[in-house]
Amino acid sequence: MTNKKAEGKLPNLGTIDTYCIQDKGSHPFLVRDSWQMVKLNYFEKYGFLNIGTLYRHEDTDKGMALMSGTVYVIAMETVDDLTHFEMELLKKGVSYNIPKKTWYTFIMEEGSELILLEKPDTQLNDTATVQLNEAQLNLLRELFNSKKVKL
Repeated sequence: MTNKKAEGKLPNLGTIDTYCIQDKGSHPFLVRDSWQMVKLNYFEKYGFLNIGTLYRHEDTDKGMALMSGTVYVIAMETVDDLTHFEMELLKKGVSYNIPKKTWYTFIMEEGSELILLEKPDTQLNDTATVQLNEAQLNLLRELFNSKKVKL
């Protein structure tokens, strides 16, 4: 992955770093020893019609804040072979956290933007995925219908 810091950096006096990353997808741009900031811009993977994959990190929480657009975060838990979903519409000015070992995904409206905070290289070294089965997808669709979600 290319380093977006250099190409996304805006001119400044040298004391305050400013970043503007507009390319679709996930872009770690400020990486330190124990954390990184990631700009997540809408891309088709997180569109409503492409829902089906959830993600989990064993070693890091995922902090987030909505910059613009409409984004839902969905978390899944399975207890005694019963699947439960939780869905939250993210609001500007509010910080959110997905605890480590939690299955989650985002549903993003085109043009939406998130800032994420996590351990460095999480997307490379600490991301498990699971594909939802048809019964789980139906539960998720029911949740969307009950909340009258429109994307």
